[in-house]
Amino acid sequence: MRCLIQPFYLPPDIIIPSLYKRKVRGLCGTYDGRYRNDFTLPDGTRVSSLNVFGNSWKVEDRDDDDYDWEGDDDDDDDDNEDDNEDSRMRQKPQESNRQRYRREIVGEDTDPEPETGFTAACSPDQLAVMNSTAYCWAIADPQGPFRDCHYNVDPEQYYQNCLFDLCQFYNNSEMLCASYETYVQVCQTNGTTLSNWRRETSCAMACPPHSTYKSCMAACPPTCANLAASSECDAPCMEGCECDRGYVYSGFDCVPYSQCGCTYRNKYYEVGERFITDDCSEDCTCNKTQTVGCFSMRCPENRTCSVINGNRACVLDGTCASSPCKNGGTCIQKEDKYECSCPALYDGDLCEDVTKVIIVAVVVVVVVLLIVGAVLICFCCCRNRGSKRSDTTSDISSLSSDIDLKEIMRQIEDDQRHGGISNPRFNY
Repeated sequence: MRCLIQPFYLPPDIIIPSLYKRKVRGLCGTYDGRYRNDFTLPDGTRVSSLNVFGNSWKVEDRDDDDYDWEGDDDDDDDDNEDDNEDSRMRQKPQESNRQRYRREIVGEDTDPEPETGFTAACSPDQLAVMNSTAYCWAIADPQGPFRDCHYNVDPEQYYQNCLFDLCQFYNNSEMLCASYETYVQVCQTNGTTLSNWRRETSCAMACPPHSTYKSCMAACPPTCANLAASSECDAPCMEGCECDRGYVYSGFDCVPYSQCGCTYRNKYYEVGERFITDDCSEDCTCNKTQTVGCFSMRCPENRTCSVINGNRACVLDGTCASSPCKNGGTCIQKEDKYECSCPALYDGDLCEDVTKVIIVAVVVVVVVLLIVGAVLICFCCCRNRGSKRSDTTSDISSLSSDIDLKEIMRQIEDDQRHGGISNPRFNY
């Protein structure tokens, strides 16, 4: 999987290879080629409502008791967890990227057709306001701030998406600016740079310290993890916050080169960031000297090395936090246990087995084929035997007739020579 994490003002770009087919779930769908089952809730229920589906995947605060960052005893975990929470986990700003994607239909599906997403959540009066040039119509307005891009990118889809979002979150200025940003990003990807739209729409971008807004900056700016990122990137320019001279991105902040963090096992960590290695064998911290300090660790018997909110941790067994379900199964948390809701063709407690129905079907097909084959063989054999028997009987009858005729003729000739007929067959 290639994951391009851009600066905070741009949405992340995640590209998943085919080996993850039927092994993902959530807002991106099921990745099985069937769009009708994409709207699947965390409990495995399928719905057609876009709003119900989207809201069901809203991430709530997870119970800290479900995971252990140090691999120590449970009591020690509870004492230290609150103090270390900020240093362990940094929440990334949520992006309001409303682009909608639709994958190719591979086959027929029995699930209901999902809703298109556009529902009139606004009243007629509210919809009229959102349709004005001060709101969503600005995207499609032939005289508006985005007019220079209309030739390259049809604004209709983005205008409709804006109406949908602004009716769901009525008169939300952040949502409105996010709708504009989405269209601008697509325009710049297609070679059209829009320079003045933020001033005309009151959507000024707030940049972090030591950075300046640019309408056209490198799509892959230098970072502490890769100072040569710009030279290796061939993507078109994008608007954003460019770090000032002498500064570079470290996460979401522009820092002096001397304050860059650490690279350990091909991963970048910010100064002061604490992390656990992928095998949960080391608990490490990135120091100010750009060195990594680690100490050995191991997960207790009742915990498994897994990923929680994008971070490696020792996860308490028996919970959905350990991601126990296989083959795309959905974990359903109960009071004292969990259950796996398995997709089609899989079965078992962890969705690890091929369903018994498939096995039975295969066995039945094989048995039927064997029976049909045996019947055909018997039929052919019996037919051949009958044909041979008929031919033999005919030959014997013909031979017997020839023998009788010859015997009669011989007897007649003998009787004629002796002056009478001695054969009883001719006694009258």
